Amino acid sequence: MAPTGRAAACLAIALAAAGASPECEEPGTRLAVPGLQVYMIASVEQTHAGAHLSEAGDLRARQVARLMGGYGGSLARFSQPKVVFANFVHDALRTVETVQPLAHALHIPINNRFGGRNTTDAARAILESLNSTGGPVLVAWEHPHISRLIHELGCRCHRVDDKDTSPKWPEHNVDRIAILSFDSSASCAAAAFEPLGLSGRREESVLPALLWSPPIALLVVVAFSVWQRARARDNGDLSPTLSAPFLAA
Repeated sequence: MAPTGRAAACLAIALAAAGASPECEEPGTRLAVPGLQVYMIASVEQTHAGAHLSEAGDLRARQVARLMGGYGGSLARFSQPKVVFANFVHDALRTVETVQPLAHALHIPINNRFGGRNTTDAARAILESLNSTGGPVLVAWEHPHISRLIHELGCRCHRVDDKDTSPKWPEHNVDRIAILSFDSSASCAAAAFEPLGLSGRREESVLPALLWSPPIALLVVVAFSVWQRARARDNGDLSPTLSAPFLAA
């Protein structure tokens, strides 16, 4: 249900302020309005080229849909979002693909009009959606800009890292969700971070990416060539082009 009365009026005032920073208050002095929440997640595993999700990422995206109620409430951990946002930059569809199964299951469009760095306009649109629908709103974003977007949504008074040591979202942690709760004045009442609930280990590995990098790939080819020559020499099976140097020695 969308907020009414004083809550709606206060949300409208906050939207007009376009992300004005609220005064910091002691924890617990603000009461969140049920449903006025923004869920924030990062894109899941991607291919090494980075434009699309990997096979493991596709599986994770379907898990996101399940956890968000896309396949029925009995399988969900969180309330079904009424609006879905995903940042889109150039031809990189990985963030959109992270929430695509959920959006398809719920028959709602994905708002991908905002790039990763355009957090000010994105925050305004998110708050407008929160105001018009009553929430929740799900936002999938690139991890380098999530913390900035959280701040633009007004959660400047709350830590953005569960250890309160880094302003950045952990790059290799896909099983993480930020739950931003808002009060009747459209101020951030709480910013909680918890496991999203994705099963299995992260499939992406640094090793395959390193193996496909040009310098390492060249070393692998050279090493394989040397091994082939040594094996051929031991077997007395040298080709004419390879036998000449050894015969000359």
